[in-house]
Amino acid sequence: QGGSWDTGRQGGSYEKGRQGGSWDKGRQGGSHGKGRQGSSHGKGRQGSSYEKGRQGGGSWDKGRQGGSYEKGRQGGSWDKGRQGGSHGKGRQGRGSWDKGRQGGSYEKGRQGGSWDKGRQGGSYEKGRQGGSYEKGRQGGSYEKGRQGGSNEKG
Repeated sequence: QGGSWDTGRQGGSYEKGRQGGSWDKGRQGGSHGKGRQGSSHGKGRQGSSYEKGRQGGGSWDKGRQGGSYEKGRQGGSWDKGRQGGSHGKGRQGRGSWDKGRQGGSYEKGRQGGSWDKGRQGGSYEKGRQGGSYEKGRQGGSYEKGRQGGSNEKG
């Protein structure tokens, strides 16, 4: 939770249970956002967007483009200007992730400050651990129908 997510991302994005600062402003493409809640949703979004019960503050979906699959991200700022089909699943931590990533990187269980600045390759990330907990871990916020401060998607 916190910071800004996915500013200027490119690719058909699939996001589920995001929580925190600002997400996905101006997204373009068929995006799936399930279980979002918050002050402003979907500013300037373009494409078939499926959003349901968002949770969190700030604004979502600024200028995203293309197909990224992200699930339960939480933390500083992620995915600024990412390009390509990226799989981000259960990220955890603070700092900033994935600034200007391009292409296919496979990352698993990272822990620490900032990740993936200017990486190239379709990135697959799984089970990050750090400051915040995502995708049904235990901590301040729970996503995707788990128990805790805020519940998304059931």
